[in-house]
Amino acid sequence: MSLADRGMGQSSVVRAKREQLLLLRGLRSIPVDSQVVLEMHCWEPMSAGQIAEVLSETEPAVRARLRKARSQLQAAIERLGNDPDERRSTLDDIDGWIRSLRGYWDG
Repeated sequence: MSLADRGMGQSSVVRAKREQLLLLRGLRSIPVDSQVVLEMHCWEPMSAGQIAEVLSETEPAVRARLRKARSQLQAAIERLGNDPDERRSTLDDIDGWIRSLRGYWDG
C-alpha cells in the first residue's frame, strides 16, 4: 500500500513528521518524572492503577501526576511550536502523537 492509497500526500507526511518532532521536543523539555508517567500511560499503555502499583503510589496521586504532565507538555508545545496550526493539531491528539513516536524506539 502506498501513501497515496492511504490518502496521504507528501505534504501530509511532512506535516505529520513536524508534529511528531514538536511533540518530541516538548516531551524532552518537561521534567523526567512527568515524561515517565506519560510514557507509561501512552506507550505501554498502562492504566493509572497499574502505574500506581509500579511506582508505589496511590491511583489518585498518579492521576494527578498525569494531569500535571499533560499540562506541562501542552505548555511546552505552545512555547516551542512556531506554526499555530501545527501546535493546534499536535495538541488536539497528544495521546495519539505520543503513541506514534513509539515506533522510533520499537524499531
